[in-house]
Amino acid sequence: MSFRTKLLLAVLLTIFASVSVVAYAVTYYTQAAFEAMDAERTEALVAQFKKEFVQRGEEIARQAKNIAEANLTERMAIDLSHPNADLSIYFRDANGAAQDHGLDFVEFVKHDGVLVSSAQFPSRVGYKNEWITSVKDWNEAPAFLRKEELPDGVALSLTVVRTNNTVADKSLYITAGHRLDKNFLASLVLPAGMRALIYTNLNPTFTATSLLAEKIDAAFGSHDAFKKQFVDTAVKQFGSGWAWLVLADGKLQVLSTANQDSPYMTGQTPLLGVDVWEHAYYLKYQNKRADYVDAWWSVVNWNGVTERYSKAKAGK
Repeated sequence: MSFRTKLLLAVLLTIFASVSVVAYAVTYYTQAAFEAMDAERTEALVAQFKKEFVQRGEEIARQAKNIAEANLTERMAIDLSHPNADLSIYFRDANGAAQDHGLDFVEFVKHDGVLVSSAQFPSRVGYKNEWITSVKDWNEAPAFLRKEELPDGVALSLTVVRTNNTVADKSLYITAGHRLDKNFLASLVLPAGMRALIYTNLNPTFTATSLLAEKIDAAFGSHDAFKKQFVDTAVKQFGSGWAWLVLADGKLQVLSTANQDSPYMTGQTPLLGVDVWEHAYYLKYQNKRADYVDAWWSVVNWNGVTERYSKAKAGK
């Protein structure tokens, strides 16, 4: 091979390598920029959702307070405190209160948990709502999400409970709520090209995987497959250590670390971790680490995991 040919090949290879490096860099940084922008938009939407959630809750709380402090409610509380009070007198009161205050759901509940009046499910009057009597005074409690039983199914409700304490030892409870559905999302200002959906699965056996559901399914095949891999990793960790769900190079991975080691030490961002040191479970589970990890899923805060994921994708 002549010197001229060798020189030409060297030049061509240099050009090819340069073009390849530039193409890779452009692709990599463009993808990173789009991912960062997507994470920022998602974070902004989540913040807007939380703000709207709080504002709606405060509005429901005001309406519930107005109902609880109304003269009619005070008279009801006094009347219902008497032995053998006639509940049928107040059968339609919840429906009227719901209409007057622009609420989807209103119920009046006696001090012993008996449902006196219901706007959304009148046929349940006379049954007990025992959960509501677990708190003596609800007047400072914030709004919360609740599965609302309806004659034709169930709904997701943003609910507030307030207490009328006209009769000190025989409180009257008022529950008020708004349906949380697509109409709630209609109040959000979405970035161009983005849409928001509320996914509700009110089956008691449902295991929430939060907003990470699609990412977990894409990385592991399904939530069940992810859970199996995570549990296997935790159980098989030799000695003391941790099992982690991490974000590494933009991808979700499951791994373990020994002792006090952290994924941060190898440039990975921890999103979810379970402590498998014996001090975390031995008193209750002895050497049954698998039982401990299975029980641990019930306390996972998926909202926190999602928030850490969004921040990691945004480079924060």
